[in-house]
Amino acid sequence: MQTQKGWIIAVIIVLIVTLMWLYKGESPTTTNTNTETDQTKEQPTEIQTKKPPQFEDYAVTAIFSGTPTKVNYTSNPTAGKYRTRLNKGVKNGANFAGHYSVVEIGCGSNCQNYWIIDVENGKIFEFMQLKSQRGATYKINSKLFIADKQPEISPSADDPTTTVPIRYFVFENNALKMVYRSVCSLDNQGKQVCEDKNSQAVIIQPIANDIWKLGETNTVRWTGGAPQVSLFLIEKSMETTGASVSIAERIQNIENTSSYDVVLMSTFKSGEYKWCLDDIEGAYVCGEYFRIENE
Repeated sequence: MQTQKGWIIAVIIVLIVTLMWLYKGESPTTTNTNTETDQTKEQPTEIQTKKPPQFEDYAVTAIFSGTPTKVNYTSNPTAGKYRTRLNKGVKNGANFAGHYSVVEIGCGSNCQNYWIIDVENGKIFEFMQLKSQRGATYKINSKLFIADKQPEISPSADDPTTTVPIRYFVFENNALKMVYRSVCSLDNQGKQVCEDKNSQAVIIQPIANDIWKLGETNTVRWTGGAPQVSLFLIEKSMETTGASVSIAERIQNIENTSSYDVVLMSTFKSGEYKWCLDDIEGAYVCGEYFRIENE
């Protein structure tokens, strides 16, 4: 009898050890699976601004090859007036960033506006304030969008587009973010020269189509500049009254980390503004006008 009890106890111990082993064996697997999931999540593109970006720097591997979805005009109330052009553009399929169609619409002499449409769902993204004078370059397998790329043949001295800078944008989270800009000029022989001055301060964010909300954290980004810089927020409607009056915000003598987070209080009124940067080496540059809204 005692022998039987001993066997029963032994079997119970074996079952308990086996269950504990199985439990412990499954637990690391679950942890590893979660770790792998976190590692395989799509991460935001790392924005590099040390040199002129190349298309392969922002490559896209998933290319849409199906039939484009009809344009969803309810996603943008102002798109209806361009219905014919947008429908025609989308019909040709994706031509940018894997599954988007860039549609260029003229806005006068040496002027182009851009609309970006997701051919998978028809959603419209308007970039009417992003105007170019020499057109734009983009590819279906890249998120890089280049406005006013340097022409192969140098323009004449009286061409108004001669000194237009080359601007490099990355399309991410349904927005175009400028990541680099080359400054263009004419040399002594009348040839257009576009220089990539990495040390030259250039404000790259915010850009013209950006909207900042009061009370939210937003970021000013720039490239180049001296070790210490100052930032000035300029109100467009007040510029004609004098430089000092138009300054709505001053952030002086900060370390040049190429970015600065800003929270604008409710005392600001809605309107158009731009950020300007000043450094100890005498550089004073301004970015593009963007909107600040209090709602």
